[in-house]
Amino acid sequence: VAFRGGQALLVLGGVRQPAGDEASAEGLSTSALLREYVNDVWWADLATGTADAARWHQLADAPWTARAGFQAVVREVPNSTVVEEVVIMGGRLKDGDVINDVWATTLQAGAAPVSGWQLLTGSADWAPRADFAATSGAGDVWVLGGSDRFDIGLMDVWWSSDGHTWRELVQAAPWGPRIGAAAVTVGRLNENQTGPLVLFGGFAYPDQSFGPVLRNASETPPSWSAASWISHDGVRWQPFNATRMAWSPDAMHSAVISAPCGG
Repeated sequence: VAFRGGQALLVLGGVRQPAGDEASAEGLSTSALLREYVNDVWWADLATGTADAARWHQLADAPWTARAGFQAVVREVPNSTVVEEVVIMGGRLKDGDVINDVWATTLQAGAAPVSGWQLLTGSADWAPRADFAATSGAGDVWVLGGSDRFDIGLMDVWWSSDGHTWRELVQAAPWGPRIGAAAVTVGRLNENQTGPLVLFGGFAYPDQSFGPVLRNASETPPSWSAASWISHDGVRWQPFNATRMAWSPDAMHSAVISAPCGG
């Protein structure tokens, strides 16, 4: 995730490939079972203007359980001298179980931006999940879709103003059960209200074949499989430029806002 106005980067957890791991002739990793779930924390300062710029520095491991398929967002803390905090949510553990805890850390100035983590909730109101979408804006955080402990696709939307208390905005969004999508908030309407939410891509149900969502209306997709959806409140959604998408259909991808969008 990016922070300090895009001038610094933070990498958290995930799955680490063993050193020297190579694919076999059949295209399968010879040490796939040795892949390690980690909770390490790395950061890079892009604004130093020195040879140290963009060099990665390892910080202390996080106290949360090593995981993959989780989400991390940078949240602005309202009514506080604290500018930003990183919130991590959910994910999949090494044993295959999925979780719904929420942790946060305040981002500090200086050479060690992460000094400690706080457990906001050990069990959020939304069901345990992995490979979901999440985004933040104006101090708020949203969780969208993903897959539950039975690998069933989810299509709910949850909102929180603090990462601790959550409210379900919609149980069944029109974009249908969706895994591996990406979400962003676009711009800011005012100091206390973010711009619209946009959901991109992912795997959609009831596809049955687990294929990526379609990008061209000429393929006659059902309405739920539109590649992108937009909402101004997280409740009411509509397809967003669903035809002639320039990027190929896919999942487990990312999306970013590259410049502020004025309203």
